Amino acid sequence: MEKFKALVISPSGSPTVTMIESPQQLREIIGGWLEFIHFGEGAGCYIHEEAKVPPNIPVINGLATYLCNVVGCPLRKNDYIAGTMVIFGTLDKNGGYDEDEHDIPESVLRKIREAIKLRYGMGGIDESS
Repeated sequence: MEKFKALVISPSGSPTVTMIESPQQLREIIGGWLEFIHFGEGAGCYIHEEAKVPPNIPVINGLATYLCNVVGCPLRKNDYIAGTMVIFGTLDKNGGYDEDEHDIPESVLRKIREAIKLRYGMGGIDESS
């Protein structure tokens, strides 16, 4: 795994652009086993595979759920994202899918910024990391 730029959306904090440097760091951010979700437009995301499974107490991530439904691939009716979500690019520099993680596309970040501004009236992404 090469390092890549991703957007981390925790249930309680603002979205943060973060450089992911190792699988261990990614698992620590997510808090457990990784589950992949296709996000659309050359992006994917990881969530905690067992965040909704007892004995875990699901912590609904309202912003991540909203972004999946508005920007990414819509979730099933009444479904939600629990815990932290990490969005990243799925296409290599040639535009091909190679099953590796890549930098989150600027086009996806732009759509996320627009969706956050539309819903919350602010830009809402911390890009200082």
